[in-house]
Amino acid sequence: MNRELELLAPAGNIEIFKTNIDAGADAIYFGGEKFGARAYADNFSFEDAENALKYAHLRGRNAYLTVNTLLKNVEIERELYDYIKTYYEMGLDAVIVQDFGVFNFIKEAFPEISLHASTQMTIANKYGADYLEKCGADRIVTSREMSLDEIRDISLKTSVEIETFVHGALCYGYSGQCLMSSLIGGRSGNRGRCAQPCRLPYALLDSDLNKVNTRGDYLLSPKDLCGINHIVAMDEAGIYSLKIEGRMKKAGYAGGVVSMYRKYVDAYISGDYSKLSKVDEQTLYSLGNRSGFTDSYFFRHNDNNMMSYEKSSFENTADPVVIQESKVPVNGHISAKIGEEISLEISYKSPINYDKKLVCVKGDIVQEAMNKALTREQILEKVQKTGNTDFVFEKIDIQMDDNIFLPISRINDLRRRALEEVELHILKSTKRVATKGLDEVVKSFCDYEADDMQMPVNIAYVRESQQMDAVLKSDIIDAIICDFNMIIYGNNKMLTLEAIADNISSINKLINTRHKQMVIALPIVFRKRNQSQVEQIVESVKDKDIMLMASSYDELGYLEECGFNKNKIILDSRLYTFSNIALKSFEALGYKHFTAPVELNKSELAHRINENSYLCVYGRICMMVTANCQVNNSKGCTHIPELNYLQDRYKMHFPVRNVCGPCYNEIYNSKIYNIMSEAGTIMNMGFGGLRLDFTIESYSETSEVLKEFENVFYKNKSANLLGDIYTKGHWRRGVE
Repeated sequence: MNRELELLAPAGNIEIFKTNIDAGADAIYFGGEKFGARAYADNFSFEDAENALKYAHLRGRNAYLTVNTLLKNVEIERELYDYIKTYYEMGLDAVIVQDFGVFNFIKEAFPEISLHASTQMTIANKYGADYLEKCGADRIVTSREMSLDEIRDISLKTSVEIETFVHGALCYGYSGQCLMSSLIGGRSGNRGRCAQPCRLPYALLDSDLNKVNTRGDYLLSPKDLCGINHIVAMDEAGIYSLKIEGRMKKAGYAGGVVSMYRKYVDAYISGDYSKLSKVDEQTLYSLGNRSGFTDSYFFRHNDNNMMSYEKSSFENTADPVVIQESKVPVNGHISAKIGEEISLEISYKSPINYDKKLVCVKGDIVQEAMNKALTREQILEKVQKTGNTDFVFEKIDIQMDDNIFLPISRINDLRRRALEEVELHILKSTKRVATKGLDEVVKSFCDYEADDMQMPVNIAYVRESQQMDAVLKSDIIDAIICDFNMIIYGNNKMLTLEAIADNISSINKLINTRHKQMVIALPIVFRKRNQSQVEQIVESVKDKDIMLMASSYDELGYLEECGFNKNKIILDSRLYTFSNIALKSFEALGYKHFTAPVELNKSELAHRINENSYLCVYGRICMMVTANCQVNNSKGCTHIPELNYLQDRYKMHFPVRNVCGPCYNEIYNSKIYNIMSEAGTIMNMGFGGLRLDFTIESYSETSEVLKEFENVFYKNKSANLLGDIYTKGHWRRGVE
């Protein structure tokens, strides 16, 4: 395409912000004092942000604020409006957002600001990108796991800008789908406080708890991404913004990496591109890496060479990179004629060329010299002294009479006032005024009322046939959610599309004989590789009384395109509805069935509108969904679903399922989530239904849980399933 690309760099503080601008970044993303995914970075005060925006805008660059966390009701109701309003009016260019409620709140309150859908929204195909574009997104930050071919599909399907990570640390799990830090230590990645337990050592055990040989102990720690050799391929895939990771990194790292990418992006744009030289490769390596680099998933779905098995620490061996401060180039024209006011006209340089609109400032009347005349050299010297301002004169023309006089201080004053006018002239176009107040914004959501609906009251999610056999015998379960792999696999092999349709019919018939509803869970991550299977499922159920459970915006986009009945769609907890604004945003689009998030505590859940939502009261919570596969890494791909375990340093065992259809791993908590002992409180919280999740339970274990559920919720008996193997998760503590 050979079109201009945006080089996007991170900043953890204002020093790094300016360094990265000076190093050649076209745009900077940064976090404020609230709601960013790097809560432990220095982050920016409002004063810092205003200075940073001024620095960027004077140089023709952009600045994006990260609001890429999930927000609770109280935060949206009391804090979000004033927080964004301050940035909006100071000229912020865009907001990077994860939460669908926040997304719609900002769109409603501040319509002139651009909305970027964060990688935390887990967009992994063209349907999700198209869906969010129609919802108002100006840019999609793709999942790090996407190949360039998949990204190309987005560029062909939509007109939305595409932003992709090209350098820096990689998460092991899909961003936005990881609850590992949250459940193990109470520090939620969805709230910007990830403690990175993935960087710790683990052992891989088979289903009998025997150790499996691996290349090292850091099984969840990828190498750092480096995509500098693929700039051409990324541009041809339709990527507009090349994103460097590192808001927690130091200025020396950030500036050095940015300047290196600037060099190669400019070479590509000018038609003089070549792959990384050995010298530059070593420089980039020394600036920081984690056991080397990987080009990640750009060309491969799964690759054990991307892992830093032997150590997980980030290493920097380079001397600090010194980046020269950039200045805004201007041209000046001075007129100094006897009997007329001295004037200074300034034209300033935009990113493309000199602006034709001039700033002209006039000063004192020029006098005829009685003694020593003012020289051309003196005028030039004083006007060129721009000092600590953001400007530098590239050229100054002087038209003057001979034998003139003017105090030197008046020339200094003329220069100062002229440069102030230039600054105001450049910045005035970025300023805005919010026209909607908070009450008006909130009212636009509260006015919407969901339609009356009927939903199955008690639902059970099953992943194995023996679990279904147990659930079928329960009289209190109204619907059964069948795992995606149960639908597309049979006898340890992938079914043909025709066999998938037959499998759905036979399972539905079996469920209907027990007067229950069938629900099919679509994959947690919807990728191009399993699109034909999803298409077959949707085609097979659209005219039947079978519901679907969606976990991603990609699936919502696909189902929307198919015209699938939204009354037959249940939104899983991974389509986060932390706030009532998020709920109302989905309801306004026609969705009627939700699942409560697992990271809210009981008081926060009580403050949420729950009448159309399910609450999960039992199950192993999936902490992480990963494109990288432990089976493939350890013994090679078998295409056979199986169960393994990760063992941590405390000898805790985390079940790992390789879900071979959509080709991802699900890593579950070592303890089973169980809040059935809180039945009294739960029954007073107004939930539309309750949910049980079965993962690795046997027939007898599933039956025992179902009996417990019936005893506690329907026979008013005390809870029996208690002990160290169970956890109440965030029921009491919640997340910060």
